[in-house]
Amino acid sequence: MHRPDARGRRSCRRRVTGHFTKTCIVGYELERGADTVWWTMAFDPATGVRFGLDKPDVDPDLLFRGKYDAFVDFTRLSKTGQAGPFPLTFSGNPNVYMHISEAFAAASQVATVDTRFS
Repeated sequence: MHRPDARGRRSCRRRVTGHFTKTCIVGYELERGADTVWWTMAFDPATGVRFGLDKPDVDPDLLFRGKYDAFVDFTRLSKTGQAGPFPLTFSGNPNVYMHISEAFAAASQVATVDTRFS
């Protein structure tokens, strides 16, 4: 796993802190057969960005829902520039994304892990 250096973590925290006065939760609720897979991201002004694989304790500010396989395929194809329409629906506050986009990009740069989905 890639461990971001301290400079990258500080940069990401600064980008989050500048946009939030409270923690913002973004959740992905993905159906995989009879199971539900959760991906969560917490954008916190004090601690930066946190990733999780559990259902959040509180309702996310922005929640994406859909099929796991469709989203994984979309993500894989988007890395090659071939992705089609976004396969998830959402509920919550869509303006949240405007506030998290810079922090999301910063977190992706310092904490991306090469992943193979099965």
